Amino acid sequence: METLPGQDLGQELRDAYIATARDRKFEAVFDRLLRNDGHGNPLPMPRHFTDTFETRGLMVLAKSGAGKTRMIKRALSRHPALQPDATRQRPWIAARVPSPATTKGLGVAILKATGYLDVNKRRVEREIWDLVRHRLAELGTIVLWMDEAQDLFGKSSPTETQNILNLLKAQMQGEGSVIVILSGVDALQQIAATDRQITRRFNKMRLQDIDAGADAAMLHGIVESYCRKAGLDVPSFEDELLGRMIHVAQSRLGQFIEYLLDTIDIALDDGAPALERGHFVEAYATKSSCAPADNVYLSRHWSRVDVERIAED
Repeated sequence: METLPGQDLGQELRDAYIATARDRKFEAVFDRLLRNDGHGNPLPMPRHFTDTFETRGLMVLAKSGAGKTRMIKRALSRHPALQPDATRQRPWIAARVPSPATTKGLGVAILKATGYLDVNKRRVEREIWDLVRHRLAELGTIVLWMDEAQDLFGKSSPTETQNILNLLKAQMQGEGSVIVILSGVDALQQIAATDRQITRRFNKMRLQDIDAGADAAMLHGIVESYCRKAGLDVPSFEDELLGRMIHVAQSRLGQFIEYLLDTIDIALDDGAPALERGHFVEAYATKSSCAPADNVYLSRHWSRVDVERIAED
């Protein structure tokens, strides 16, 4: 577990990160988009798949709360081929998608993400995207990542959506082409599927829901690691505790960890030696403001509790 020193324990736990098999899978999938030195070691250069310097992109698909954003940010920031140096000042750029997204607004957002803040809004769209291309090349950028990328297309007209798709394709071909990473919910793939070239140029990785059977060892390990860091004894997993934790989190790993940390906070505030049922009960009640009958940690028929409806309410 990695932590940042000099912080209170609750914050330290939230800053910690426990890598799992999906982190290793993302790194393996991403590495195939880079050139290597012939010995399997990735180089700070995109792999080109045609004689027009065409790169490939990556779509990372997951439900909201699955933890994809933190996973990708950690992987890119730690990747040995994406470390800044004298020739590559910003090997990867994470751009914030404006809402509603327009081709001009997206170009401005990417420029701001590169640190270029003095964008004359009177510039026409073509000038802005020429500047984007120049700026990415100037900084030695290899990867352009856009999170919550379904927002690129969700509120746009069909014409605007196609324009955005065309601009993304343009960044992935020619000299100075970059790898584009789009992360978002399942709707992203459905929208992008309307363009055959986008479908062809992007590999896909889906973060699966967590499961009490297949992922039991991993999830037990996460609970044990956080408890150890907090100085707490590990809770007993009797009475289907793990299943209840997964149900509360709607089978999403990011939410599973978030609820676990909320529970640990309560245990620490109580000065308890271990996580106990009451801590789980209180954490979920505080988060959801649900009635006792709907508390997953109290209900006998916990798997029937509609946690999605409670969250929406």
